[in-house]
Amino acid sequence: MRAALAEAPDAGTVLNWLRGSRSARLLRDLMTTGRPLSHTDLDATIDGRATAMTAEYLRGLLTAYQVLEPRDELAVRIDRHLERAVARHP
Repeated sequence: MRAALAEAPDAGTVLNWLRGSRSARLLRDLMTTGRPLSHTDLDATIDGRATAMTAEYLRGLLTAYQVLEPRDELAVRIDRHLERAVARHP
């Protein structure tokens, strides 16, 4: 990911993304833990619709740049939905 950002043709766009985007702030926060990035860490940041969108955007970037392994997102969403449904209606 670092190499891809460094090699971007428009450094200004990269700097603006790093300074102003929610996904860049989320990436920074996750990296300050000192642990390797994981799907589990990204999942743990989701507490509402806005954070879900940010995490999913960042997940897409990290997967595209092979920082994270691809995973079956549909299966994960179904599992998450079922967990919430069972918690509401045991």
